[in-house]
Amino acid sequence: MRINSSIWLILAGLTTIMNCGESAPPKEISSIDPQEVIIVLDLSDRILENGQIEKDKAIIESILTIFEQNQKKQAFITSKDVLQVVIAKEPGVDIIADDQLRIDMNKKTDPQMASTPGLALFKARKTAFRSSLEELYRQAQKKPNPGADIYSFFCTELPIKYMQEKTKVIVLTDGYLLFDSPYLKGRPRGSYMRELESLRNKQADWKAYFEKRRLELTPCDRELANVEVLMLETAPKNQGASVYEFDFIEHYWMTWFEAMGVQANIYPHEQKTGVIADKVSAFLGKR
Repeated sequence: MRINSSIWLILAGLTTIMNCGESAPPKEISSIDPQEVIIVLDLSDRILENGQIEKDKAIIESILTIFEQNQKKQAFITSKDVLQVVIAKEPGVDIIADDQLRIDMNKKTDPQMASTPGLALFKARKTAFRSSLEELYRQAQKKPNPGADIYSFFCTELPIKYMQEKTKVIVLTDGYLLFDSPYLKGRPRGSYMRELESLRNKQADWKAYFEKRRLELTPCDRELANVEVLMLETAPKNQGASVYEFDFIEHYWMTWFEAMGVQANIYPHEQKTGVIADKVSAFLGKR
């Protein structure tokens, strides 16, 4: 039987289509390593500075925005990222954990917010997050304390409660690790900043004095190699008394983080929130 050229062309086309269907593998959703973003708040008397609370909230909002952008890239439903706000301990203050200040993308459903997973559920969590943050600062400014114990957060709470494969810690603090005398009783000498006034008096020779007096903070007895730190809003209170004030604070923290193998960046107080948002974006990275 003879087959004309038109029929041959039709048969060849059908064969090509069938072969393409067999050879093309199904598309897989790209896998992105989970990331935990922890915002550590210093709610000491620093928040009484003019405009500081508004500044804090603007920074946290920029972090939330970047976090949301990363969730969108994962269609919200494939992500296992976590965004958490925690409060550095303050002397004599019991901190009550607020689940609404935690957005855990591992939890795909939440009957108290939304039954539909994905974007709708994320929006509900974001609304609750913002509301709880407002309430947190309202309560905090009623009774601020002299110091926030960021040291103990890293040495005890972070490794036990929050540490995952990749942990990005953003700290909002004035940078000081100082407390009232009653709180210092019985506290190890390497767990707070000592002799700041002496460092101010030394001026250009402050680093040699720091090393001679062994003023460095004692490293935590914890594994923190997978932690990266961004410390923002470091605001020297005695800048007028010593041009090296920020250098003192930075040196205390950086020698500590380096001793523990923690990658860290410490930046002074910045007037423009847009500049801070750029630092946050670079720190969280493109995903």
